[in-house]
Amino acid sequence: MNTTAAKPNDFYAFKFWYVFFAYAVMYVLLTFLANRYVYTPEFYYSLFHNTLDSDRIGQLIDRNHQYQWTSYLVQPLFLLLRCAIFASVLFAGLLLSKQSLSFGKCLKIVIIADGVALIVTLIRTAWFILRPESSPIDFQTFYPLSIIQLMDIHKIPKYLIYPLQQINLFEVCYWVLLAFGIKTLTGRKWGRSFTVVAATYGISMLIWILAVVFITLQFS
Repeated sequence: MNTTAAKPNDFYAFKFWYVFFAYAVMYVLLTFLANRYVYTPEFYYSLFHNTLDSDRIGQLIDRNHQYQWTSYLVQPLFLLLRCAIFASVLFAGLLLSKQSLSFGKCLKIVIIADGVALIVTLIRTAWFILRPESSPIDFQTFYPLSIIQLMDIHKIPKYLIYPLQQINLFEVCYWVLLAFGIKTLTGRKWGRSFTVVAATYGISMLIWILAVVFITLQFS
């Protein structure tokens, strides 16, 4: 009996839009759950009680309910934008390194890796649904399996919160999945694949983190 061994790149023999649609549905569902069970009136009163009076908070809650439907549109659009940007960065980096992939294959690499971000969103949503007594500072700083969870948040300057959140095991998994995709579809070794990830996605993330730190400093 003849058997045909599956090729390594068969893992990426899927339709991008099928996976994108599945992710988008899950993001919308998680957004619905967060709107229903996390972003409650009690949440807003707890978050803004030191900065806004009760009337202003009530107006904010009413406005949020009025435009809540937009949050369901934003999730798929943000997912598509994120995939397009990171795929473009990978595509350009591979092109410059003389080992090009099609933009469609770069999209597939990114959408698989983005499953990590979906898992993080799922954990965060479940965490705050199960812990409704969490404080606003918990909501703003909690990031699963990040280095910031091992530190005293009250001793950390605000501008360092976001960078420390990004040092986490899920980010490591994201890098590994990007490198795995490059290795699988180009035949590069792991070392060279990680070099491409560092020179493309890594630099992009560093620029983004520096931008967030700059904005935080400007408004703090």
